[in-house]
Amino acid sequence: ARLIDDLLNLARIQRVALHRTEVDVSAMAAAVMEELAAADPDRQVEVSIAPGLVADADPTLARIALENL
Repeated sequence: ARLIDDLLNLARIQRVALHRTEVDVSAMAAAVMEELAAADPDRQVEVSIAPGLVADADPTLARIALENL
């Protein structure tokens, strides 16, 4: 059910114009991981995020992609 909801949200977002900009992927990935850890503090997961990763991307779509990974 969650996957379907996420796909529907992505479909709605794709209907708006892309706003490409330089995105700090490393910082965004760290923020996503912090949110996931806070949502389930009993779950122990080890993650390694390379520093300094940037991309020319739409920040909203990049965040959705990271959240779904």
